[in-house]
Amino acid sequence: MKIIKENVMYIRHCCTLFILLLSSAVCFGKNVLKNNDQGLAVVQSWFNAWETISKDICEADRPANVDFVFFDDSLVYSTSTVTISKQTGFKGPGFKNQHLIWFVEPHHDVILLPDGQQIKPSIMAFASTVDSGSEQTYFVMPLPSFWKNAGVESKELGIDNLLVGIFLHEYSHSQQIRIYGEQLALMEDKKSHLYPITDNIVQDVFESDSAYCKAFTIEVDRFYQAALSNSPGERDEKLQTALIVFTDRHNRWFVNNFTFLKEADKLFLTMEGLGQYMMYRWLIHKQGANLPEDLALKGVRRGGKKRSQEQGVALFLILEKKMKGKEWMSKFYGNRMEDIISVLQKEAR
Repeated sequence: MKIIKENVMYIRHCCTLFILLLSSAVCFGKNVLKNNDQGLAVVQSWFNAWETISKDICEADRPANVDFVFFDDSLVYSTSTVTISKQTGFKGPGFKNQHLIWFVEPHHDVILLPDGQQIKPSIMAFASTVDSGSEQTYFVMPLPSFWKNAGVESKELGIDNLLVGIFLHEYSHSQQIRIYGEQLALMEDKKSHLYPITDNIVQDVFESDSAYCKAFTIEVDRFYQAALSNSPGERDEKLQTALIVFTDRHNRWFVNNFTFLKEADKLFLTMEGLGQYMMYRWLIHKQGANLPEDLALKGVRRGGKKRSQEQGVALFLILEKKMKGKEWMSKFYGNRMEDIISVLQKEAR
């Protein structure tokens, strides 16, 4: 599976949603819509995928206020009047109870974002706020044809399932903006090191430390032993052991200039783990991809390429066996700010 890079300055205030639409925009005519019927259906299916899983495990029904920017090799589609300001709007796929007005125009290899920045179309998927402290968010992602033309694929999941998963992961981030955005900004302001704040910062700092990597691998294995156990008693015992190993790792390696990583690790395990968990739930859902659990889990673990995602999934798989989704989702999508480790530590007592 090809790794998707996320710009942390965007993830810092995550939001998401994605749609591409076309219509009889002034300079394109009816052929634009006709040639993109398939893409429109795919985008609506991404919205539907979130609704399918969220109605089972999420209480929050109102999505954050978000503008969308989607593109293929030649066109950009957006609900933002900053990104596209001189075209006639049209109605396109909606999300929940939102009726969205869309715009379309050629991007000429440069896309203007709702916050005024310009980017070159490439493989990416991220969400951000328009400015610091703002609740106005936007989401950027290429359309399926762009991914396929770039050669992105997934042997475990298939490219179409992979793209649904990417959408779900990023939309999950979008619902965490109000909770985690300020904390990410504070980390960026107070860091005393050369490493950029990213969702993979712990791996970036210690990937050349063989002792750390060995300890982390053992820790991840302990959490998966707990996650995959069908015995409540055995699961609780293995969870307690895993949490001890987790704390030992923090106390041994996250010292001096890297003490801030204790906070960062918990934060990104929560954000990335929940994003991958939502992907996993859709992959095994009967109305989703309906994949076997072992195949879906292999796909979301990504061979351990992104450690925060791999370990984070295990943590949420443990939590779902201890509490119903609608009982714990508000801890991460609501107005409170909790991290998955702290929640599991409370449950393990």
